[in-house]
Amino acid sequence: MGIRINIIILIIVMLILALLNVGCSKETRGIENEKNYKSSIYQNVSIGKESERLNVYVDPRIELLSIIQYLADFNNKDGMIYNKDTTYKIDVDNYFSPYKDHRVVSLYEEMTKYGFTFDMPPKIILYLDDKYEEQENKTIPYHEVILRAGGRSKTKEFIRQMVDFKNETKFDDFHKNHQEYYHKITTDIQNKLKSNNCLENLIEYYGVKQNSYNIIVVPLYSGAYGIRIPGKDEKFDTFCIIPPVENSQYLTSFVWHEFSHSYVNPLTEESKNEVDKYKDLYTPISNIMTEQAYRTWETCVNEHIVRAVTLRLCYKVFGEKSAKEEIKWHKERGFLYIDKLYEKLTEYENNRDKYTTFKEFYPELLKVFQELSE
Repeated sequence: MGIRINIIILIIVMLILALLNVGCSKETRGIENEKNYKSSIYQNVSIGKESERLNVYVDPRIELLSIIQYLADFNNKDGMIYNKDTTYKIDVDNYFSPYKDHRVVSLYEEMTKYGFTFDMPPKIILYLDDKYEEQENKTIPYHEVILRAGGRSKTKEFIRQMVDFKNETKFDDFHKNHQEYYHKITTDIQNKLKSNNCLENLIEYYGVKQNSYNIIVVPLYSGAYGIRIPGKDEKFDTFCIIPPVENSQYLTSFVWHEFSHSYVNPLTEESKNEVDKYKDLYTPISNIMTEQAYRTWETCVNEHIVRAVTLRLCYKVFGEKSAKEEIKWHKERGFLYIDKLYEKLTEYENNRDKYTTFKEFYPELLKVFQELSE
């Protein structure tokens, strides 16, 4: 009888332990799932060699920003936000439209009047950490903020309101529920870029490797932006912010173009006095350039050179016919000097023993503008 009681007690204890274990495992799994989400929130897909990695991901900070921009009403919105319906866009509408009256939306609308559009908002966000605080070693370039965002205090208020919007809307839940979609679009871009040796061709052409190369995919954007943030050893962390792109050649050219700005723009800044000598060349194309948001001669020079380099890479990977079609397309959009720059770059390509880096050849490109000016 005593043995039977002991066996019954033993079975009851085992059942209790099993039930406790199930409860613990569920709780543990919940904690682990949350940890996995938080650790993967910036997880990316990397392409290329270990030393030349191209990171492709959806950044939740930029995604939050794009949703605020989508809810806002402002000039140039059609040039920034994708204007066709998608399943994802419908999800954004359904989830966030009740918050259209949030202070951050009206504040953004107000700041766009100062020029807080196109590349400037994501650039500022990339200077923040995942808690939306300024990083100790990376200070927001407030000299640009004053010109294009209405000043330092307004920018800081915008960031505070972004965090409030994030918390009030439970943005993290929305982002977590769309991980499968984000993975799909980033993997799709990864597969398209793999076959073209996109990053390797870019680095070889410029002769210098930047600190990092990052593609941030933004489903709500229609345009693309190239952004650079100072990294180590006087190199940059470079960012190519793009919408999901279907066509493989168009995507690759997109990426070359935006990363090229991190190479070309600093050289133009260093040579500003020389570049300004030929600013009369801006006059005949100023109207069509302004329509495309290229409002200064310096910006126009950068766009001409970046596009010419992209076309040379296009020639190398996709062939002469494709490059010539692209030249025609760019000239129709006002880039009248692009064919001369395109031809000049063959001199660079044929003399890489003399010009080991693009920086060494850059002064020769400015001679094209000098000749055109004369």
